[in-house]
Order: sequence, then structure tokens, then C-alpha cells
Amino acid sequence: MTTLLGLLVALAGAVGLYRYRDRVPAPDLSPTGGGQSEIPLTTKAPKLPDPPPRVDTTPGPVGTGARGIRNHNPGNIKYSVLNSWLGQIGSDGVFIKFSSPTYGIRAIAKLLVNYQRMYGKDTIRKLITRWSETDQTAYVDFVAKSVGISPDQPITLVKGTELLRRLVTAIIRFENGQQPYSIITINTGISML
Repeated sequence: MTTLLGLLVALAGAVGLYRYRDRVPAPDLSPTGGGQSEIPLTTKAPKLPDPPPRVDTTPGPVGTGARGIRNHNPGNIKYSVLNSWLGQIGSDGVFIKFSSPTYGIRAIAKLLVNYQRMYGKDTIRKLITRWSETDQTAYVDFVAKSVGISPDQPITLVKGTELLRRLVTAIIRFENGQQPYSIITINTGISML
């Protein structure tokens, strides 16, 4: 095994030597001595491919603030044994806990798009009355005002649209009394649909 590893290291080094453009003289290290040979050197590292998009896994204000913020579940989505959400790490007994806010934001967007696609909920009023079991009138009015459209105006929710971002942001603010996430965190969660 050690011999194979040594061979692979030597081969990788030899292949790497031919990748460099600049050459400088180096002393000949052969047993007979004499003369110079060239060892390639470079001042530029090869360009690496761009890394994949990073999911925001920075912990939020754990232990403080609203329950949805503590659970990284800003939509206060209830736990069910029938569902297994991307990024879900458990529950607090009632609501899902996510590993990061982006997964909780993704879940909000996913549910809204599914409500429209599967159940025909095509207005803010229809979406919010499906979303929340309590305080629906105040919730609908708040979201409609925040989004800037009538509660009964037909809408189409599509991944990556401003309308979906504003709707998700309004739900977070109503559910938690605050919206502590950056636009990057919101957009990253929505883009994970």
C-alpha cells in the first residue's frame, strides 16, 4: 500500500511539472554531476472552478426572540410525522426545527407555491386562510398591505419573483413580530425550491 501511495505521489508530481510555463535553471542532481537541467516553476496557480452556492448555515439568535426565529422556522410550520423537510432537525413539540433559517424560508416558499399549484389558492386571502388557523382577518390585511396588492387580486407565485419574496417576508414579519433576515438569506431560501 505504501509503495502504491508513493508511486501515485511521484506520478502526480511529474504530471504537475509539465503544467508550468516558466522554467528556470536548476542544478543537476544526477550522480555524475555536471551541467544544468530545467525545473519548471510558476508564479500563477491554475484557476479552480467556482464553488457551488453556499447555504447559509449561520446560526440565528438561538435562545432569544420569537419561537419561529429560535427554531429557524420563521413561518411557524407545524411538525407532522408525515412530512420530512429538507434541513429539518426535529421539533419543539409543536413546530418544526430547521438547521438554518434558509431551510425554514425555503419551506415557507414551498408551501405557498404548493397551495397555489395543488389547491388553487390564487389570492393573498386564500393563501393566508389556508396558512393560518387564527387571526386570519388581521393576517390577510397585514400581508396584503405589505405586499402592496388587494387581498382578492389573483396572483401567480413563481420561484425567484419579487412577489414571492415580498409574500414570504410579510409572513415572517407577521409570524414573529420581526423580520431579521438579510435579503440574501431570503433569496437563498427561496432559490432552493
